[in-house]
Amino acid sequence: MDDNFFEIHDEHFQAYETYLKEPYRPPSKKGNTKALHLHVITINGEKYSFFALDAQKFAHKGETISFLYKKIEKNEKIYFNIEKHSIITKDAKGNEYQRGNRDSKPKLRTASTRMPGSRREQR
Repeated sequence: MDDNFFEIHDEHFQAYETYLKEPYRPPSKKGNTKALHLHVITINGEKYSFFALDAQKFAHKGETISFLYKKIEKNEKIYFNIEKHSIITKDAKGNEYQRGNRDSKPKLRTASTRMPGSRREQR
């Protein structure tokens, strides 16, 4: 383990939230499947986060989670950034899983989409 990394091992989490970080895209334009999302996991009152493609969760309620993270100070705030490739979850029976989209993409989406032609999607 690198000296700059800390470890969380087999902890239960209280909350798992995802937030879309790129401009929204309607379903007719292939949706937000490959869009960048911020994943925030709360463990014992501390928030740990990482960026990943898709909103698919890496862990589910009732499971334990293990991962490596870096502690970063920026603008007088402390952030706990998870190394997404190190995330491992265990279910109640002790089976290990590696979920979620761990890929990255070379270019972020910056342009907003035009008004869709479909009336249904204009809502």
